[in-house]
Amino acid sequence: MPLHRAVLTFGLALAVDVVGLASLPSTAVLNAKGDSPALPNMTMELLTHFIVVPEHKLLFCYMEKVGCTNFNNLFRFLRERYDPSQAEMGPWQRNNPVERGVAKLKLKDLLIDKSWHKAIFYREPMERFVSAFRSKCEGADGKEGHDHCKHMFGNENVSFDEAVSQIRKFDANHGDDIAAEKALDEHFRQQTDFCGGLAATLRYYDTVEELDRDTAHVKVAKLLETIGVKAETVPHFNQLFPPLGDESWERKGHNTNSGDELREYFPEDNPNLALALMHHYRRDYETFGITPPEWAPKSKSLAPRGASLPRISSPFLSKNSRFAPSEAQSQMHAKRARWPL
Repeated sequence: MPLHRAVLTFGLALAVDVVGLASLPSTAVLNAKGDSPALPNMTMELLTHFIVVPEHKLLFCYMEKVGCTNFNNLFRFLRERYDPSQAEMGPWQRNNPVERGVAKLKLKDLLIDKSWHKAIFYREPMERFVSAFRSKCEGADGKEGHDHCKHMFGNENVSFDEAVSQIRKFDANHGDDIAAEKALDEHFRQQTDFCGGLAATLRYYDTVEELDRDTAHVKVAKLLETIGVKAETVPHFNQLFPPLGDESWERKGHNTNSGDELREYFPEDNPNLALALMHHYRRDYETFGITPPEWAPKSKSLAPRGASLPRISSPFLSKNSRFAPSEAQSQMHAKRARWPL
């Protein structure tokens, strides 16, 4: 992914007539009492990571190393039926707020507009970190990946232990200064930093799901169904999110398969590696209610295992859903959560 993204400026409202947006009032939908509800507290951080699909009233937040390339391609392939130009060129910045004519205030409106579906997928933070490291610092993405590694760690040939050590030093120097994270590469940033600050806005989302290789196909298909789209009608859907048992993604260099090899990066005789990352990404664990892997050492930064966390429920994989995995698939998933991107 290119280091330099389009700069998003929201100083003025954009006068663009977009399907599903033109009629939306700038002061949001009135509540039951006829008052305008308070708009979400949104920062200017990473607002280009919203994908707007106005034809289906979908506002999607994507994050690096959580299937970001595939999601950007998915929604441009979906919008190709309405805008043939979506088939041209690459996936990046094709449907961000600027391209769709949505200013920051309008984004706030969409978050509280119940007629719009808001969706996001997240990932276990240590697995995401290892995936980013393998992709950017171990050569899976070639020179472009090394550029990201150098941006993040100052050295494109950094070892995993040194990378974690730099994370530890960053926390020691900056503590809880969220603003300091702006200097970090997006592939390694906290997931809660994305799309205007998810710690404050996640409660407005309708779909909040953990993404992994074994359940991605059914979860993304269900999301599409929710907005009125059959997955099989979207070009290349099975290539972007292969069904369980399809291992064709392993031939693609960008796919790191980090879930399967995660444990190798955290040897039992060096628990400080996992502890440092759990401490650094504690806001992600807390915001999304993520439980660390069973093998991870106990961290004072996080709630103990078994504690009541604000875990996001998964309506897509309930026992009564036709998308629910079989018992055998569930057991397989429990043993090895794998997401390649």
